[in-house]
Amino acid sequence: MTADTPEAPPAGITEVWTKDEFLETVLEAEMPVVVDFWAAWCGPCGRLAPIFAALAEAHPEVRFVKVDTDRARAIAEAVGIKSLPTIGFYLNGRLEDVFVGVRTRKQLEKRIVSLQDKAAGKGFFQRLLGR
Repeated sequence: MTADTPEAPPAGITEVWTKDEFLETVLEAEMPVVVDFWAAWCGPCGRLAPIFAALAEAHPEVRFVKVDTDRARAIAEAVGIKSLPTIGFYLNGRLEDVFVGVRTRKQLEKRIVSLQDKAAGKGFFQRLLGR
């Protein structure tokens, strides 16, 4: 790969480059979507990358998307990204939650499971009772 050609994303992760791709891949998705807004120069983004890849492998029923904010500035501007890394949790075209900065795998996993439960129609008490 050259400096002008980005590396292929890890298995289970989709890279999005245009607003149309973001609309189709994230906002029109019929499944929960977790989006990593990142940049190559961002040290914390690099630390988050292997955690994000491991979560994508562990949760194939969730769509994992990466948006390079330098190469896809139009998307970053459209969704209001101000700091990196930013992780967005989407369901049915709506932003459900945002994490700014590096988080632990456990913190991200907890939010992903909550998003999956919401997608499945499980409320707080169903999750509490394990149903």
